[in-house]
Amino acid sequence: MIRKSSLTDKIIFKINFCIYPDDNFDINTITSLLNIKASKIKLKGAKGSYTKYKDTSWNYSISSTSIELNEAFDKLLNVFIDKVNILKKIQDKAVINIDIQYFIYNKIIPAICLSEEQIKFLANFNCSLDCDGYLYS
Repeated sequence: MIRKSSLTDKIIFKINFCIYPDDNFDINTITSLLNIKASKIKLKGAKGSYTKYKDTSWNYSISSTSIELNEAFDKLLNVFIDKVNILKKIQDKAVINIDIQYFIYNKIIPAICLSEEQIKFLANFNCSLDCDGYLYS
């Protein structure tokens, strides 16, 4: 099912990376490798020191107008797939969950709008579909 947005639609995709680090977790190293400005990073979890019992989340968003949902979704994945691979390489013991949500005028778009290929891709990152067809991690 492909849904085209109207000219007035503002589609916002939010991705949340939850990283459960090992004892050698280095927030500065990961931040540097991802090449993200500190001002664009919102950290959740413990303040100060990080241990394997705390989680650190990076929140990203991208918005677009007058674009097919699947096209915007693909663009978003292309932006972050390399970053996910980098995280996996430097944190081989870490667990990485990705939570993806879609908003159109504050309404969540059912995941049924995604293609089968996109859903399979998300399955590799601990994302799944609930009984109502929405994505959750």
